[in-house]
Amino acid sequence: MLIISDSSPLICFIKINRLDILQKLFSEVIVPPIVYEEVQRIKPLGFEVDEFLQAQWITVQKPTNETLVSDLSLKVDDAEAEAIALAKEIAPDFLLIDERKGTSLARNMGIKTIGVVGIVIRAKDKKIISEGKVLLDELRTKPKFWISEDVYRLALGMLGED
Repeated sequence: MLIISDSSPLICFIKINRLDILQKLFSEVIVPPIVYEEVQRIKPLGFEVDEFLQAQWITVQKPTNETLVSDLSLKVDDAEAEAIALAKEIAPDFLLIDERKGTSLARNMGIKTIGVVGIVIRAKDKKIISEGKVLLDELRTKPKFWISEDVYRLALGMLGED
């Protein structure tokens, strides 16, 4: 499976040292250059990004449709714009994105999306992790990934851990 990723989901998994989940779920992760740069910016904050930088299964690819990137940049941040434009060009299995506006925009363009919570559910489903709640709780505390209480409870139900 192939995904294209925005910055924030990658950063979340890096901050909890679980980038391996993405590797085990997907054969290839493609990121636009701006996402690659944004991930590197967390290193001075004390987070280990070497695994990300050295991963053979993560590749950097620039979207070719600059007009689309410009148009999207008027609606979402630059990393989301490049990720969405690249997903439109490549048609991956999923675009890994969490921001509501970017997710809605991508879906309206016919792009299948998945977020961090969806990754956790999928990882448990594929037996990559044994407990999703532990991972969700860690995501909520370490990188301070915001998950509404409703989504959290729904996810726990889907994980069979409510």
